[in-house]
Amino acid sequence: MKNKGSILIQAIVFTAIFLIIVAGLLQYVTILNKSATNEQNREKAFEIAESGIDYYQWVLTHDKEDYCDGHTPCDKSPGTERGPYEHEFKDPMGSVIGHYQIWITEPEIGGVVVTVKSEGYLDSNPSYKRKVQAKLGIPTIADYMFLCNSNMSFSSTSEVFGKVHSNGGINFNGINHSAVASARETYEYTPGRTEPGVWGNGGPQELWEFPVDWIEFSNFQANLTNLKNEAIANGIFLDSITDDGYHLTFQNTGTIVINKVTRSSTIIGIMRETYYNTVPMPANGLIFVQDDVWVDGTVNGRATIAAGKFSSMEKANIKINGNITYNTGMGTDVLGLLAEKDVEIGVWCPDHTIIYAAMLAQEGRIYRNLQNNSVKDRIDIYGSMIFNLEGWVKGTYHGRFTGYRETSYNYDSNLLQNPPPFFPSPTLENYEILSWQEI
Repeated sequence: MKNKGSILIQAIVFTAIFLIIVAGLLQYVTILNKSATNEQNREKAFEIAESGIDYYQWVLTHDKEDYCDGHTPCDKSPGTERGPYEHEFKDPMGSVIGHYQIWITEPEIGGVVVTVKSEGYLDSNPSYKRKVQAKLGIPTIADYMFLCNSNMSFSSTSEVFGKVHSNGGINFNGINHSAVASARETYEYTPGRTEPGVWGNGGPQELWEFPVDWIEFSNFQANLTNLKNEAIANGIFLDSITDDGYHLTFQNTGTIVINKVTRSSTIIGIMRETYYNTVPMPANGLIFVQDDVWVDGTVNGRATIAAGKFSSMEKANIKINGNITYNTGMGTDVLGLLAEKDVEIGVWCPDHTIIYAAMLAQEGRIYRNLQNNSVKDRIDIYGSMIFNLEGWVKGTYHGRFTGYRETSYNYDSNLLQNPPPFFPSPTLENYEILSWQEI
């Protein structure tokens, strides 16, 4: 009887232990199942939120200025966030399983970047939401360190950080840290001499590409009439004068000193000028000069100087009169120089010339006058250079070297998301996702 009682007690104990284990396992399986379901819901909510970004990229593809999700009226209000706008999310069978809400922030004045926020959730678990934010932008021509419609040459003392593209051929003898691309398979380097699209003693040559697709330069032209009208309405407009143009000096205080140039030389630069005005940086960042313009100083803020004369006989040029720097740095400050014809780097600039700017010579070139024997030590350019005709900053004059001994070109990657105000974008491009993050 004692053995039977002992066996019964053991059976009860083992049964209790078994039931505890089974209950624990069932609870564990339930937790795992709930965790898996939560994870699935979490991922699905994320997918729904992402679909809101995709949706609005589609909207902007069809209407580049719809910042109200099709709602009217939608008056322009730069930098303003609108929303939320709610949309259904359907599964592949067409059943509504969730929703997303979107908020759209219109680009700043003269900008091209739209900020879109999207928050998604499942209808079966609406309390659990995920939110993402993306910056959508139309790529500007400031996406390149160099974009040229003609032939190009780089010396052995040149170093380039950023993409190079030419519709002509490229003789490259320096150091490149990004792609060097030509639209030509071969080209005539000199009369009777044919060379590959990209050639020379520089490198690394594994980054050289040719032939690549031709980039239609006319798609990158700014409408100077529109820029003039915008400057008259909301920016700074300087009308043509009978002398040698205007001299604009940026101050680190955020103001611009404007002088009228009454006498100048291609070798010496400004010889005589008279004070005209001191103005704050324009609210929309745009300065239009209907004449030649000389530029130097320290930029505090965001600005574009456009120069155009609207004459078939004479075109407007921008002349870099000295160092151009940023007060805070790239990403906060930015300057665009948009010339109807040429952007000239003055012979009179310092031995070590520093230029922070995105430069565009629509019908001409970016260059330094070589018709003298002035030799400078170094030039550092931070930004972007876009020009129609072949440019240069060094060469020979009467058989002697002239220009800068060393040249360094550094692409400002901030230009991709924050180009200078009203800087032209390719006319055929659509909005792309420039950055993305969960918030």
